[in-house]
Amino acid sequence: MPRAGLSSSSVVAAAAELADEAGWERLTLAALAARLRVRLSSLYKHIDSLDEPRRRPPAAVTNLERTPR
Repeated sequence: MPRAGLSSSSVVAAAAELADEAGWERLTLAALAARLRVRLSSLYKHIDSLDEPRRRPPAAVTNLERTPR
């Protein structure tokens, strides 16, 4: 069962934060799991692979694009 408060959007957002801090080339699933305080295997309930956060923008970015100016 997925952990309460953890979703694919929150995993992608955390990946983006880590990438901002260390760069996409240094982003690993182990570092992402540590950031979220979950086991590495738990991430697979929310994302298919490390490629998913790399190709999918965080919800915050998507919401900004939809906000009228």
